[in-house]
Amino acid sequence: MRRKSVFLVVLYLLLLAFLFAYLEIQIEGTKGWAVSLPTWRRRWLGMEWTGYHLTVWGFLLLLVHFPFVLYPWTGRGEAFVLSFLVLLLLIEDCLWFFLNRRFCGDDRWRRPKLGGLVPYFYFICAFLVLVFSFLTGDPSWIVASVVLLVLALASYPFQLTRRPVDEPQDQEREEKA
Repeated sequence: MRRKSVFLVVLYLLLLAFLFAYLEIQIEGTKGWAVSLPTWRRRWLGMEWTGYHLTVWGFLLLLVHFPFVLYPWTGRGEAFVLSFLVLLLLIEDCLWFFLNRRFCGDDRWRRPKLGGLVPYFYFICAFLVLVFSFLTGDPSWIVASVVLLVLALASYPFQLTRRPVDEPQDQEREEKA
């Protein structure tokens, strides 16, 4: 992949992650992880999984595989699509915490953490991104993926320092109640 193409893919990925994070903030509100949504929940691998997230992730999985509807499937193409998807999910998760000004900051119940510090999800994503990126065989995409991965993981300490912000409409709603 040429540098210009990689740059455009990275911009596209960041825009998708931003819009997806913002959409989830609008849907989930201050709680996160579909706590207030009328959806089923199951505990698996130490985490609570929801019908909402299974549906959204299934939708994204199908969406990123759209090129294979028009073009022949290849192993390298699949590796690219999967690395793109995992990066999208990781960056969206990071952006959700940055953009959600009203989130209370306590996500221990939602995201089991390695040593109580960093979510397992981030380690799993890092591993998958590295494997899938290397399987593409594209040096430019490998470098771009590693850079995005490092930036996403480096953002985690800043997620911990965020404090919720009460917005005027929140206070108005509370006063009316």
